[in-house]
This record gives sequence, structure tokens and C-alpha cells, in this order.
Amino acid sequence: MTTVTTTTARKTKTRAKTVAKIESAPTQPAQPQENIAQRLAAIATAAYYKAEERGFITGFELDDWLAAEMEYEAAVAA
Repeated sequence: MTTVTTTTARKTKTRAKTVAKIESAPTQPAQPQENIAQRLAAIATAAYYKAEERGFITGFELDDWLAAEMEYEAAVAA
């Protein structure tokens, strides 16, 4: 019985420590849906203009999107 009680006590302590770590961890505020929609719209517009500059040649859609996304993130961080 002592071994079972000791094991249970250890598990309880471990769970308590895990919960405490999770609760004390810094969290990033959730972005409102408007900000996400604005971000995606800005990236989509920039990606469109990149494609337009290339003459809308197919096969580069992802490259355009990723480049636009990087430019947006850099502009926001500045």
C-alpha cells in the first residue's frame, strides 16, 4: 500500500507542476478575426501584383505568396 500511495503522490505532484507551468507560461493574445482577414487580404493583394509583374506565368503562385508574406511580416515588424 505504501508503494501505491507514494506512486500516486508522485503522479499528483508531477501533474500539479505541469499545470502550474502551463498556467504561468506567457501567452500571446489571440488575434481578432479582423486582423487576420486584413493580413490575408494585404498578402493576397501583394502576391497578385507580383504575379502581374511576371505576366501571370503559372507555376510561381506559392513563390509570390511567400514573398508577399515575408514583405508583410517585415513591414509589420518595422
